[in-house]
Amino acid sequence: MREHLIDPIRIHSTITNGGVAPKIVPDNAQIWYYIRAPHRSEVVETYEKLINIAKGAALMTGTDYNIDFITGCYDMLPNKVLGQVLLNNLKKVGAPSFDEEDMKLAKELTDSFDQGMKEVVIKTSGAPNNLLDKILHDEVIEPYDEGKCMSGSTDVADVSWNIPTAQFTTACAPIGTPGHSWQNVVAVGSTIGQKGMITAAKVIGLSVVELIENPILVAQAQDDFRNEIKHKGGYVSPLPDGLKPPVPSI
Repeated sequence: MREHLIDPIRIHSTITNGGVAPKIVPDNAQIWYYIRAPHRSEVVETYEKLINIAKGAALMTGTDYNIDFITGCYDMLPNKVLGQVLLNNLKKVGAPSFDEEDMKLAKELTDSFDQGMKEVVIKTSGAPNNLLDKILHDEVIEPYDEGKCMSGSTDVADVSWNIPTAQFTTACAPIGTPGHSWQNVVAVGSTIGQKGMITAAKVIGLSVVELIENPILVAQAQDDFRNEIKHKGGYVSPLPDGLKPPVPSI
């Protein structure tokens, strides 16, 4: 089936129960699937294909199956009006100011990357190639990812379908740092991450004040939001009716 899916779609899985011993067919087996795609409709379509595969496997093996639906989310719907407010205030605040100690740590972390990792991270994110020559990002640049699908998942996306939402990033780790890596943990917990956080806090504060003092901007953001929602057909909860939150095992 994977050969007939568009390239950005990802089907992740892990076998959480494959049996207790070799040569013995288990009375119960379990696999956990996680589907990601650029748009919600593509997730739904892929999920239905996955269910059909489960039905076929059950028929072929004379077994039954059941589904424990855990969660689901939408794709991000950025609000351009709020995004411009954030960008303008980011320019006012300016990029974090890193000192020699920050640069030293960033250099050590960068040197610990696997060969070619920095290039892969920059290419995957769609960031400008000139960042390859830098260790820490020390300037504010214009958005470079509008209309592009980034490889990540967030429940902020569902918020963005229910209220005008925008996001921005600040430098909290060396350029090219892989996500979910120990280098990322070290960087964001250091003064590098702290300076990026303080920069972000200033931008958010200025933006909130600007929106409070300028109701016209708020109305424009709401109009942009309503038009986008109408164009995309509205929001329907990705969760099945009657779904209860999963109870963690103790």
